[in-house]
Amino acid sequence: YGILIWQDLPFACGLYPFGDTGFRNNVLEEVKENVSRLRNHASMALICGNNEIEGMKAAWTGRNKLLNEYRDFTYGDCANLIKKITTVQFTPSSPVGSEYMKGTASDNVGDTHIWNVWHGMMPFSYFFKRNTRFCSEFGFESLPPVETVRDIAESEADLDIYSPLMLAHQKCAVGNARILYYIIDKYRIPKSFSHLTYLSQLTQAECIQAATEHWRRKTGRCNGSLYWQINDCWHTASWSSIDYLGYYKALHYSAREFFKSVTVTEHQVGNAIRITGINDSLAPFNGTLTQRVVGFDGKEYLKKEVAVTLAAYSVDTIATVRIDGEEYSPKWVSVIAELRDENGVLVSRREHLPVKENEASLPQAFITKSYKITETGAEITLKSNAYARRVFLTLPGVTEPFSKNLFDIEANGSETITLERENLTAEIIEKLEIISYSDIQPKYPRYIEKAKKLKIALIPINFINRIIYRFM
Repeated sequence: YGILIWQDLPFACGLYPFGDTGFRNNVLEEVKENVSRLRNHASMALICGNNEIEGMKAAWTGRNKLLNEYRDFTYGDCANLIKKITTVQFTPSSPVGSEYMKGTASDNVGDTHIWNVWHGMMPFSYFFKRNTRFCSEFGFESLPPVETVRDIAESEADLDIYSPLMLAHQKCAVGNARILYYIIDKYRIPKSFSHLTYLSQLTQAECIQAATEHWRRKTGRCNGSLYWQINDCWHTASWSSIDYLGYYKALHYSAREFFKSVTVTEHQVGNAIRITGINDSLAPFNGTLTQRVVGFDGKEYLKKEVAVTLAAYSVDTIATVRIDGEEYSPKWVSVIAELRDENGVLVSRREHLPVKENEASLPQAFITKSYKITETGAEITLKSNAYARRVFLTLPGVTEPFSKNLFDIEANGSETITLERENLTAEIIEKLEIISYSDIQPKYPRYIEKAKKLKIALIPINFINRIIYRFM
């Protein structure tokens, strides 16, 4: 399947007593046993000595004895042992620079952990400034689906982002406030808690997509990224894309698309939207790109097709769409890019709004569903009377993934999704919950939201982090 494994040794974010002979020898024996056990798996790509011990070097001021013991162990005893027993590559730390404790935050060498967005409260556009060689850790938090919260809630009062329950299940300092901070920037604070969980997941998916697609557009300069994280060990708000009960968050569905071997991205610079084709496969790609500007009422203002040829392992800007026509406002159109192969099969589709959702004149979308039970599950068809932005489906109690989720439906358009699950019945399908951004009912006027955003920014840890991360 092309899956490669990065295996950390069990050390992270702290200094260890490697100078203690008994401890060091015990660790070396554990390393020997486990590397020997894992070394012959075909997917093993990299063994890493630790997570962030060198990246956190500012915290170790004055700890010279422990630092020297760390250096001698990691770059000496441990590295030499692993080299003797396997040909799998070893890197001493992550992030790692040009040499011990040097260049760990550099985009020019080694790998990077980029947390200026989230911990540093930077906007998503910050990623576009970072042309790292390999970003091995970045992320963004979201709330779990409301069904996961209900699994532990004792009353409806628990369904609040600042309830004692939700705060107890948030282990990142002021994490819930940060989620709100970013939601306010692009969306609205909703009245409904279930809508808040939905918007938090939209925000998370957009963040990881923005970073990942930027680095994919820089292929050759940046040849990889790993987002933190895939799953959870309990009911919690976190950086995961699959929650504790096994539900796919919006990010996990989105990752299916932005990690495709052959895909397109839309990146806005001023009034121009650049459409980039990416081919990460070993074979050349030939197909057709359709560029469209579509009003929320269904009116088509632009439709243009161009032939596309992408060499194996290549990136190319294949079209540019300008949003400066007099026929329409950027507030009520979507720019759609569809890439099809030689047989006309849709390979990748992107829908981009020229303005933020809280600035767009999105109409109320009424979505109807029809379905039929099949031998393997169900086939569900959704139809919308108006442009439906970021449609997301959930089926309480069912963690099997939909064939597609987190998508737009054009006015008077439709989308068909399948769900594979044994013993799926009409009674279960009737519980299907459908939400789009037009369903959001704001809880506060916009000026109150902006005041809340400022208040969150001024929380001491956030204010300090914003300063610190500007220099990282």
